[in-house]
Amino acid sequence: MHMRTQHTRTLFTSTVALLVGLGGAGCGSTTSEAPPSSTPPPTTTAEPTPTPTTEPTPATTATFDVHEWGLVDVPLSGPTEIGAGPGQPDGSVMSVRKPVIYVHADPGSAPITLDVVARFPSGELVEHWPTTSEWQSTTSDATSIAWRGLAVGACDASASATRGPVSEREARACATVDGYCEVADLPQYVTDDASCLSASGFQTSLLFYRGRTTQASLPLTVASSGTDLSVTSSVAGGAGVLYVRQGRGIEIPWPGPGGTIPLPDAFSESFDGPALTRMLASRLADAGLTSSEVDAFLRAWAEPLFGTSWPLAEDQAARRDISGRFRRPPAGPPAALIYVMPEATVSQLAELTITPTPRSVRRVMVVRVDLPR
Repeated sequence: MHMRTQHTRTLFTSTVALLVGLGGAGCGSTTSEAPPSSTPPPTTTAEPTPTPTTEPTPATTATFDVHEWGLVDVPLSGPTEIGAGPGQPDGSVMSVRKPVIYVHADPGSAPITLDVVARFPSGELVEHWPTTSEWQSTTSDATSIAWRGLAVGACDASASATRGPVSEREARACATVDGYCEVADLPQYVTDDASCLSASGFQTSLLFYRGRTTQASLPLTVASSGTDLSVTSSVAGGAGVLYVRQGRGIEIPWPGPGGTIPLPDAFSESFDGPALTRMLASRLADAGLTSSEVDAFLRAWAEPLFGTSWPLAEDQAARRDISGRFRRPPAGPPAALIYVMPEATVSQLAELTITPTPRSVRRVMVVRVDLPR
């Protein structure tokens, strides 16, 4: 079967959440007994083998961790979009949607001041928050955004009540090259476990950026030949891939490097929307997100991906038909391939540099490839 790989351009939206807080040798034996009057031969003890010594590995002095999540939206033919929340950015490029960054600092740790730089190695910055007008220490250019001199600590409750995660003025004033703005959605992604970041009299518990690129590659390639679809891998993966169609889905194994797996035309057994949502929630947690961050991601994406709400409502039973199957919305989510990118491949889409170096960084990007059926 001849397969043709579709080439896509890429748009990347990212919200980054920064979380502050990584024997003795005996005598030789003989076949005859020694005479009673003979003197026993002296015994010798083998020198002990020296134990190899290694220099101790210095422990990291960092007292904070950084977490990021986002979604990469990829049309089978045409551009790909990457972002944080559901929406309809320009369909002509692949985009990274709403990567959100959180910082987690250890309770009682010494004061920390951070510089955070997000860069698209082969693309351009489309949107970010906080903006340079609010944080005078922030600079940006066509490919990157830098937030500098961020003090990590606890937010001032009185200030946060008035400033909020994003102002109405900023939401109204948003103007992007693709005519799509995500800043108004940011309050939905605030978590209760992230440290506060402050600079120039402004404070927030998350950072956000979005961009687009024309040359980024993804770890899985979906190819079509007539009505047949197949998936080819370029790297080793982890968790399986969710193949979703008409409100239901199955799990297929991640192909080995260079391997190809055909996508089935029909499902004999499949999972419904709530089950698929729980599966993705488990994978997000396994990838290193906190429960609050998993909740933030699924508040944005449970409905567009699986046609259900998050948290899963108590009235889910009312959304099942007489056969007990989950009754998806009339429009239903589109057919798609959904997977978590291997973390080592995320920097091909967007680079993240944090100074000083965190104890750990978790970059969790979910890819959705829209399919034609």
